[in-house]
Amino acid sequence: MGAPFQGRYPTSEVNDGTCPEKPDQLSAVSIAVSLRPIAEQSARWNTCYLDSIRWYQANKPDWTVQDQEVFASNFCNGGIPVKPGPGFQKAP
Repeated sequence: MGAPFQGRYPTSEVNDGTCPEKPDQLSAVSIAVSLRPIAEQSARWNTCYLDSIRWYQANKPDWTVQDQEVFASNFCNGGIPVKPGPGFQKAP
């Protein structure tokens, strides 16, 4: 009994069984180019977060570390201002 496929890939009305190989470099470059905006946004968010933590440490030393982290994350994500403490309520 013969091989089920004529070439490397099954043949069909639209496929002759061959598949031209794509260079790996092209794929790596495409991935890198598509990830650049995500990396830039991540860098901006990290800068915002660290600057916010420093600001809270200097200006709100009585807040817990958890409150400072929550507020910094909320601020950098574009959240609305809230009061610290249990049950976080909207600030006036």
